[in-house]
Amino acid sequence: MFALVDCNNFYVSCERVFQPQLENRPVIVLSNNDGCAVARSNEAKQLGIKMGQPVFQLQSIIQAHDVQVLSSNYPLYADMSSRVIRILKDSAPLVEVYSIDECFLDLSNMAFNIEQFAKELREKIRQYTGVPVSIGLGRTKTLSKAANFLAKKNEHFHGVCELVPAMEQVVLKKVPIDEIWGVGRRWSQALSQQGFKTAFDLSLANSEWIRKRFNVVMARTVAELQGISCIPLEEINPARKNILVSRSFGSKVHDFTTLREALQTYAARAAEKCRQQKSLAQAIMVFVQTNRYSVQDKQYANRAAMGLEVASSDTRDILQMAERILRHLYNPDFAYHKVGIMLLDLIPDMIQQDDLYTVRRENSEPLMGAVDSLNQRFGQHSIYFASQSKTPRWRMKQNHCSPQFTTNWQHIPLVK
Repeated sequence: MFALVDCNNFYVSCERVFQPQLENRPVIVLSNNDGCAVARSNEAKQLGIKMGQPVFQLQSIIQAHDVQVLSSNYPLYADMSSRVIRILKDSAPLVEVYSIDECFLDLSNMAFNIEQFAKELREKIRQYTGVPVSIGLGRTKTLSKAANFLAKKNEHFHGVCELVPAMEQVVLKKVPIDEIWGVGRRWSQALSQQGFKTAFDLSLANSEWIRKRFNVVMARTVAELQGISCIPLEEINPARKNILVSRSFGSKVHDFTTLREALQTYAARAAEKCRQQKSLAQAIMVFVQTNRYSVQDKQYANRAAMGLEVASSDTRDILQMAERILRHLYNPDFAYHKVGIMLLDLIPDMIQQDDLYTVRRENSEPLMGAVDSLNQRFGQHSIYFASQSKTPRWRMKQNHCSPQFTTNWQHIPLVK
């Protein structure tokens, strides 16, 4: 038996924990640079606000219905996520962190009423963190995901839906084909053309035919819908093969110096992430682009990649190569909207094999370890390289950001 615990409207719920005046009000949380709606309260959804809808298209709705608009507060959301995850790990023997607001639990060997356990867990999370969750229970991860969909959509489940074998067919008939875990928009369209409209329809398919017509992943999904567990729990997330860090600018950037400052800041963050997962990068890609929505500006987008002579996670190596690539890409005739860096072909830092001509930086590991330790203890950018900027002019817009209630001493709420 698997459980999927999913935080409801997570970003909005985190904001409401510390701002109870937002309860029962339409609330939206915006993406980087306050561009699009990436989280919506149920009240905002009822007004017809779509996921990913640009905020400039919503001004009339915002004004007419007094919609509360907030910028993304990532430190708050990450901290609240870690609190929920800690509760789950204390409550279940096996936990897979699937995303910032979703976790799978393996409850197979727990000898008690599973549904009652889920209800008590839901109340515990709400009491300890203030975050509401929905829990789906099923014989496979895919069935638990489908059960979670029903737990969210139907109030009579009270946030917990258990798919026992006797009711699987009835419930799966209520799950649209595009809501099945692992079936994206493109595949759902192809399945619909073959006559599959619901999860129940797909559960009746022949796995071998599905494998030949689509792929082995889709055949695995069919087996999961039939109650055959094919996707095990992953307690340890696999190391990423690539690491991407990129942001859009709050204002247009024309000069190379400012563009380099932004790239160096992102490159330093990418190198830190690389060290956190104990990996080394073998190559680096840098890309730049203008704002494709700005019709009055000339458009330009380009990217280039180069290999490192020695695989590295040393920030100095990453910064040096990133600037080298940027000089090749930069064209002074354009106004830039975005720059980014991707570390490519990552390998574990313990398996690299040097050759006769390998020249490594001395004391790289202890130096980078000291930098990371100081930044973790005293806050990001406590130690940074001169080519970065601590007070960037290009910082993304966050005109509606709430305080960092749980991670910044200056923002802790005061009780008067």
